[in-house]
Amino acid sequence: MTEKAIAPGSGTRLRSMYQRYLVVAGLVLLVVLPVVFGTAFITAKGQTIITVAVGMVAAVVSETLLIAALMRGRTSVAADVLSLPSMRFSGALALGAEVAGWGGALGALTLGMIQRMSDINLAFTMGIAAAIGAMFPAVLSGAARRLSQRLTAGPDA
Repeated sequence: MTEKAIAPGSGTRLRSMYQRYLVVAGLVLLVVLPVVFGTAFITAKGQTIITVAVGMVAAVVSETLLIAALMRGRTSVAADVLSLPSMRFSGALALGAEVAGWGGALGALTLGMIQRMSDINLAFTMGIAAAIGAMFPAVLSGAARRLSQRLTAGPDA
């Protein structure tokens, strides 16, 4: 089965929900991430730049996959009919974004902790800042993935 009928009027609500998620993801991309990583890059010196770069790359990959997942999810809702393959693909993109974000956050924290044990000043602090930046899109991706799973579950799926 490639399509699933949803309750009358639900399509409009779902599309507006995806629109709100896209607005939040855009705000994270345009406001939060530049502030977090800009501040971290300004204060990072020497070897701590690597820690910040790990978190930044993870955040950018996660944010890109998140926006793709949200756009795909929004386009999979037409009137009161849900395209299941498109919604499942949206969930897979959101899962990839979630893994990239949380993996990058863990990598930045671990790298910061290792550098701190090597007596590099502010390394763990930079790791925390980079992890926070990578966690924003990871958390949003988790919400998008759960929404996709809820919509594709059930007897009609």
